[in-house]
Amino acid sequence: MIIVEVALPLPIKNNFFYSFPKSEICPVIGSRVIVPFNNSQLIGIIVSINNNKTYSFKLKKIISIIDQQSIFTPSTWNLILWCTDYYQCHISFIIFNFIPYLLKKGKTLKKKCATNVKLLKKVIL
Repeated sequence: MIIVEVALPLPIKNNFFYSFPKSEICPVIGSRVIVPFNNSQLIGIIVSINNNKTYSFKLKKIISIIDQQSIFTPSTWNLILWCTDYYQCHISFIIFNFIPYLLKKGKTLKKKCATNVKLLKKVIL
């Protein structure tokens, strides 16, 4: 069993741990997941993956993975980590202010949008 640390869009300065059964789909840091929280389901971002940790309490399971890969580029993820360190702010606050509204609501990232961003970078640079 894989244990995943998930940041949720809540005003709480803690991440939450969920279990993920070993399957063909591997969780990736920076991908969005749907997790149970209280009596509802929330969209969270995977912050870390722990294969070797064991916990004495029962963990809830991830309901589904929205993204097969990270929605952040490595340089964007490093910027998020830098912001959390520099501004002494919790990572969930930075992440959920970093991503667009529709991605927060669970919409899928279209391949065409990613291609347009790459083209825009070429034009700017």
